Amino acid sequence: MKVFTTCTRDCPGACGLNVYVVNGRVKSITGSRLHPYSRCFSCSKASLYHRRRLYSGSRILDPLIKSDDGTWKRISWDTAWIYYQKNFLNVLMSTDRNQ
Repeated sequence: MKVFTTCTRDCPGACGLNVYVVNGRVKSITGSRLHPYSRCFSCSKASLYHRRRLYSGSRILDPLIKSDDGTWKRISWDTAWIYYQKNFLNVLMSTDRNQ
């Protein structure tokens, strides 16, 4: 299966990518000729980086929250969403909007 997407690294090009998936796993990543900016180009960082990151054993798959003792604790997605909802408004209201 071929999936069209864009590079998620923070480079300005957001290059178009063709991601080839076999049996639910990414097998290769190439540049997409359909993308108006990158036009079939994909830097080596994109294809290697994405596959390494996607299947890395150190990849964070669940939300984490810092506990009082400074360690990170895994929490559920529902708990993370509730935490976000409660705290986002506080952060927004404490920010100087005139900056």
